[in-house]
Amino acid sequence: ARQKLLSLAMKLEDPNYPLLGPTVKGLYLFGLWQTGSKLRTVTYNMAHFWTIIFTITEFMDIYTVRHDLNKVMNNLSKTVVTVICNVKAISYINRQKEWRQLVTEISQEEIMQLNKEDTIIPKQMNAYKKYTRIVTYLYWMLVFNTNLLLIISPALKYASSSSYREEIRRGKEPLPQIVCSWFPFDNTKMPGYVWGVCFHVVIGSFGCGVLAVYDMNAVAIMSYLKGQMRILNGKCRCIFHGVVSQEVVLERIKECHRHHAVLLKHFKIFNALLSPTMHLYVLVCSCSIFSSVIQFNLLFLFCWHGNEVAIEVKLFCDFLP
Repeated sequence: ARQKLLSLAMKLEDPNYPLLGPTVKGLYLFGLWQTGSKLRTVTYNMAHFWTIIFTITEFMDIYTVRHDLNKVMNNLSKTVVTVICNVKAISYINRQKEWRQLVTEISQEEIMQLNKEDTIIPKQMNAYKKYTRIVTYLYWMLVFNTNLLLIISPALKYASSSSYREEIRRGKEPLPQIVCSWFPFDNTKMPGYVWGVCFHVVIGSFGCGVLAVYDMNAVAIMSYLKGQMRILNGKCRCIFHGVVSQEVVLERIKECHRHHAVLLKHFKIFNALLSPTMHLYVLVCSCSIFSSVIQFNLLFLFCWHGNEVAIEVKLFCDFLP
């Protein structure tokens, strides 16, 4: 199994993208890096369109249960994830040209530095590359396991409680859902239930993939900026180290200036691409936190007053002879 995982990891590497190889292939797999045929691009754009439709149906379902605050809060906590997925996908596709430019320039800079006759820089680059790979693969595994748990959660709920199964058999409880969304058919009974579950599995898995590759692409670029700043710091410290001639010093100063200008350019492009998405990300996450706080407060109130009743009952029993 270990050899298979290592073999899979090696297949994700790309000499044209020393650091960003796995993330570029991930972006391509989930339709964000649109460099294939026109048919492939149209197909993936249709998939992104259906995720938007799915998000709308989630809000429609929230509206139908608007009188039940617990259901609203529970549904909203899942709906915000699909909203974030749509925002990231749309922003990446709409600014495809800028993202490609950034990834290409980052890779060209890394290849140029790897080709230089320097033994220290490749080691420093390998250090942040190794760190990025570990974070990327662990995060992808976390997203995969989370999505798998979400998919099988209805089956677990159904299997864990005999009373719940009996309620479903009597028609008093609906069949368990992966997520809550509106359908133009009755998805609480067969065969609509099967179609609804299949739709949730496909759309949910696709959305999780989009989130995973987008996030790790951003993290990888931030690791690049951090690692290259360390390399630039080392270059600046060695400007006058082992000075042979004035020309050598001038060349080192020019290289430090060039390297700094490149990193500054990459930072500005990356910041311009990521800032709008992160702004919306913060707003959406704030809504999610707000719904969680409301649910927590409701639980706290029930527990608090239930405990007060229990105390009074105990005092009353102690008072009796």
